[in-house]
Amino acid sequence: MKQQTLPPVNVVVPLYRTALNPDEWLSLERCFAVLGGYPITFVIPEGLDMTPVMMRFPFCRIESFDPSFFAGRYGYNHLMLSAEFYRRFLNWEYILIYQTDAFVFRDELAQWCARGYDYIGAPWPSRPLYANPVYKVCSRLKSLLSGKNHYQRHIVRNKVGNGGLSLRRTGTIYRLLTDHADRVAYYKERVAESRYYEDVFFAVEAPKLEPNFSIPPVEVAAHFSFDTYPWLCYQLNGGHVPFGCHGFNRRRRARFWNPIIAASMGAGQAALHQGENSDFHSSRIGLHNRMVRRLLCFFRLGT
Repeated sequence: MKQQTLPPVNVVVPLYRTALNPDEWLSLERCFAVLGGYPITFVIPEGLDMTPVMMRFPFCRIESFDPSFFAGRYGYNHLMLSAEFYRRFLNWEYILIYQTDAFVFRDELAQWCARGYDYIGAPWPSRPLYANPVYKVCSRLKSLLSGKNHYQRHIVRNKVGNGGLSLRRTGTIYRLLTDHADRVAYYKERVAESRYYEDVFFAVEAPKLEPNFSIPPVEVAAHFSFDTYPWLCYQLNGGHVPFGCHGFNRRRRARFWNPIIAASMGAGQAALHQGENSDFHSSRIGLHNRMVRRLLCFFRLGT
């Protein structure tokens, strides 16, 4: 039997430090267990002692960058918008960005590469609640009273998608960042605001700059990954778990993901795709009830 050739893709794991928490170790263990047949590269700040990680994952690559790129969200967004970052990986057609709060359920990486998109990330779905006129009024009032700009939430609704687990066509993005350096600089100067984050650039700005920049529709991206509102993405995905997810350990999402991840680690694929885990259903019911209570609250405020 002829062995299948792996696609030209490199799994890239940004790492700020090596003193990782249990969730981060779980994320890495899963990455190597599911995607270990592909090249895996840790992207780290120059001078970071990788001994604790290399003891557990000795067969990996390392690419070092200036430590300023790892100084919180500001530095990371600059790194992901840096042409130099993608230049380092031009030997691969694709890179899969895999942050340490990502989790993959099965190896579909070759199939996603074969689809030929330039950028894929988890969709940012729009909840039906957002279309409610009372909600719109209350949301606008909340913005005025808090003094916070919630514009970013609007521009990414029903867009694709989140960068925490994202597949990127290396050469295309390298050319995009070099050909439109002025616009990239504009985003870099403003990354303190979430509407100028690097994944917003690729989801919203890139298709404007390059009309042929290929991003899947929300319905297709939901098969790739979930990020925000995983219960809504689950419905959008026909009751199936995607290739992977991002932010599985965040407070509001952990109740959704914990039973699914537990099933993926031991109970087999049936529970994953049928969603018959009782804890999973309980978490969905709880989330639904909270959404109803919020909507009723908005209606009371509007009367």
